[in-house]
Amino acid sequence: MDERSHLRTRVDVSRWMLHFVRDRDPTDRVQDHEDDPIPLEPDAGARAVLLNIIRETALRAGFSYRAGRPTVYGKSPAVCFTEMPLHSLLRYAGSRPDNRVGGFLVAVLREELFKAGARPVIYGASADSGERGANWLPERERYRYVAYEPGKYDWTHEREWRWPARARDRVHVDNVARVCMDVPGMHLFKGAFSSVGFVAPTEADADELVCELIRLRDRGCDSYGGRVNIGVLEKSFVVVASRAANLLNAGT
Repeated sequence: MDERSHLRTRVDVSRWMLHFVRDRDPTDRVQDHEDDPIPLEPDAGARAVLLNIIRETALRAGFSYRAGRPTVYGKSPAVCFTEMPLHSLLRYAGSRPDNRVGGFLVAVLREELFKAGARPVIYGASADSGERGANWLPERERYRYVAYEPGKYDWTHEREWRWPARARDRVHVDNVARVCMDVPGMHLFKGAFSSVGFVAPTEADADELVCELIRLRDRGCDSYGGRVNIGVLEKSFVVVASRAANLLNAGT
């Protein structure tokens, strides 16, 4: 049974894996550099963050610092996704007290994300939490560890996958004029994915994303001068969240 046929029989997952774009938290450590062409404010909203993702054509990987400590362990920063169907994710986002998860999302196909190197997280590899728990795993797999203890640490509802950025995975590119500082990240329009979806909460937000994608197509390169795959870009799409469930479902 192929991936599409298998998922068509299920209601708990979709062929599309979702990366939700958050408002920035000024207390988080963020990977900003002096040579960023369009620096973001420390408290930039999710819409500004997603527009910058399109300009950079990549999802930046990180260690997801909370209260000054990383929640992605090991040596590989990661990009996080969820396998929750869109309707479940939006309902969950609306119930979060921090209100940092809205209707801005990036979607890629599950089988392509797997081939690119992403894997489901491993919940609670031991009774230890944090870095001690991660140390039960081989170094190369520690980015996958998420602490789990019922009633205390329980993020299993997020059904998370992580893509680890290795040394070869860089957002920035060198050019003759200057050498950019390396920022690890997942490239969206350079061959790993056949199509990329973008979800916005309103029609106006969706129109702005479409305009940014058109500008990217016309430039033919990201904000650092790196070339993009126009074929992948032209197969990508933008959809409003209220209409997206019919598109990003198990049978699509």
